Formats: sequence, structure tokens, C-alpha cells
Amino acid sequence: MSRMSREKGKRGEREFCELLREHGFDARRGQQFAGGNDSPDVVTDLPCHVEVKRTETFSPSYLLQAERDAHPALQPAVFWKRNNWKWCAFVCAHHYVAMWKELLALREEVERLRPAADSTTTGAPSGCNQPSLTENN
Repeated sequence: MSRMSREKGKRGEREFCELLREHGFDARRGQQFAGGNDSPDVVTDLPCHVEVKRTETFSPSYLLQAERDAHPALQPAVFWKRNNWKWCAFVCAHHYVAMWKELLALREEVERLRPAADSTTTGAPSGCNQPSLTENN
């Protein structure tokens, strides 16, 4: 790997750390010497093994690398960005579906526990494009 390519990778990792911090998560570059579950590209409080790729083309092998290196308790995820694009996240479909299943179960539990006086709110996070569960369409 060329020095220029390594530097671009480091910049990508720093950019992604900044994105996470902007959204309230802890993030720092990981140890880059070994590979494996003790050295994700970015160490964060998100429950995932983070591989960061700052390339012009995406390769499915990036997700295979994340799966191989991830600790069993962490979901493997690849965060990829090409020049002049937004960051994109890649996870296996079964992890994505399981994540949404868990999120929706938590949302139902919050709704169940919410006092009746609060029942006029939708429970959707601000900025969420989901329709209200209480409005008739």
C-alpha cells in the first residue's frame, strides 16, 4: 500500500471519527498495527466493529474483512466514502433487519410505558421520515 493511500485512509478515519462525535458518540482511531477484533479502524461506543474505507469504489470484500475481524459481540460494519459523497454504511442484511427489530421492540416498550397523557406524540425521532403511527392516512 502506498504512502499516499495510507494517508488517505487515516484522513478517512479522522473524518469518520468527527462525524460520530458531531452526533454525540465517542470515537477515536483504533490501533492500526495488527488487524483483528482488538483493532477496528475506529473505536466507538456504537455496538459495531468499524471498518472505514475512503476509496472511489466499494468492494464487498470490505464487509468480509469487517466480519472476519469483528469481535463476536459486535456487528461488523463498513463506513465508506468517496470524494464529494456522503458517508455510506454497509452491514449484512440479517444484521440490519435484527437491528430494526430490536429498535422497534424498544419503541413499543417505550410507548407501553409512556403515561396516557403523552399518547398524542408519535414516538418518532425528530427528522425521521416515518409516518405517524397515530394519524389516519
